Amino acid sequence: MTRKIAMTTVRTVLNLLSHGLSYKKIRLQTGASNGFINKVATAARPDLQAFLKLSDAEIHDRLYPRPQRARVEPDWEGVNALLQQKHMTLQLVYDEYRQANDSQKIYSYSSFCRRYAEQKPNWEPQDLFTNLHYVAGDVMEIDYAGDDLVWVDEYAEVHRDRVFVAALPSSGLIFAQAYESERQQFWIQGIIEALQYFGGAPKNLVMDNAKALVRHANWTQGDIQPVILDLCEHYGMNAQTCRVHHPKDKNRVEASVNMVERWIIGKLHLQGEGHALAKDREYLRKLVLEHLNELNLRQWQGRNATRRACFEEEERSSLQPLPDRPYEHGEWKVYTVDKGHCIRLSRSNGAHRYSVPAEFVGKQMHVKLTEKKVQIYDAESGAFLATHERCYSTVGMKTHLLPEHLTPEEKRTRLSPDQWVNVFSSRIGIDRSIAEKSVAQAFKSDFNGRRLCGVVCSSKRSYPLLVIERAMQAMLDTDIWGIGFFQKQCETIQILQVV
Repeated sequence: MTRKIAMTTVRTVLNLLSHGLSYKKIRLQTGASNGFINKVATAARPDLQAFLKLSDAEIHDRLYPRPQRARVEPDWEGVNALLQQKHMTLQLVYDEYRQANDSQKIYSYSSFCRRYAEQKPNWEPQDLFTNLHYVAGDVMEIDYAGDDLVWVDEYAEVHRDRVFVAALPSSGLIFAQAYESERQQFWIQGIIEALQYFGGAPKNLVMDNAKALVRHANWTQGDIQPVILDLCEHYGMNAQTCRVHHPKDKNRVEASVNMVERWIIGKLHLQGEGHALAKDREYLRKLVLEHLNELNLRQWQGRNATRRACFEEEERSSLQPLPDRPYEHGEWKVYTVDKGHCIRLSRSNGAHRYSVPAEFVGKQMHVKLTEKKVQIYDAESGAFLATHERCYSTVGMKTHLLPEHLTPEEKRTRLSPDQWVNVFSSRIGIDRSIAEKSVAQAFKSDFNGRRLCGVVCSSKRSYPLLVIERAMQAMLDTDIWGIGFFQKQCETIQILQVV
């Protein structure tokens, strides 16, 4: 192996050669051999002065050129293109390279990986990290831990719970709790309990693109589930989703998940030799909360304080106060408004009908069903339309109309007896005594009375006032109160008047 001479010696030899000294004098001054001096002189030809201006690295490469590789060189751009395919790995690409060049000298797998790493920056520039700045009280990030919390109850039954995690990036305070699954109701319960643990609500809620939270994921902002929007509106938060395949958009909760997996899930599993021990789920949740408080009181690496201390000092005062009543979770359904401007619940919910304004006939509604309320929102705009008291009765009236939703025709049919008397006497001109007696007799049957009064009112367009009064007097004389009888009397009296 050729012994490499220090670059300072090489530079000295070059300077002496440029001054025209002989090899013997240069050897006496530098201690270099005649062979090395000749090697430097040969490398510097034909322009010694230009050679002196080269950098140390360039002079080194001229003196000690790398030997030509005798191995088959792969098509590195082709290798990189293959690795962009799904499920493709360097090991699979190397196996293909080895089989294609079986009879030739090739790289070992370790050399193949090293050479690929050397070539990779040529077509894949390294991503830069973004230094994020967090404002106190601005953001809460949520996620579920990747590891299950395995626990055994007092009956030796094994359960696997999921651990919900929320983090305040500014102060670093963490919330974690165990739930049965990642269904929507447990996401909502986790958010509510996290806000109660923090003692306030931030301005923004940053979440994953889980189906329980987002109906359709998007590269910018996903289509968030109505129940999540309703929850955020209740607490005065703005709901935001991460970009697809960009978990670093919520990097603080990702880091908090790692902490929870080590200091809560890991410790509970360690105490029970691979699983947590709890008599029931409520006791397990208490254990999780105890370990969570210990985690938030641990010294925070990088700061001379705990997460809890940073929160109390920097962020608690910046959070919005919580509402007097916590959010009431309900079941969300999609219904279409029928021709009677009502949405009809399914039979399992009693088949009751609840009104909306008449202009929404035929449109879809998002309906939130809670234990006591039915809340209706326009599916297209998200606008709130109505709140009804929820009815569970299986008998009697099942159509529930709010006064502000009544059409003019419906308002007319819902007049009281006194209001009908005023309509007959003031608008139609019927004698008030006849009107009072007729309405009193007609309303002995509430349903038939309303219909009969409506027919009398509309008959004004077909018959003169005198005909209507005589027909009403005929009903009083005969004590027959039917729509058909009234219409027959009007026709008969009209014919007799003409004759």
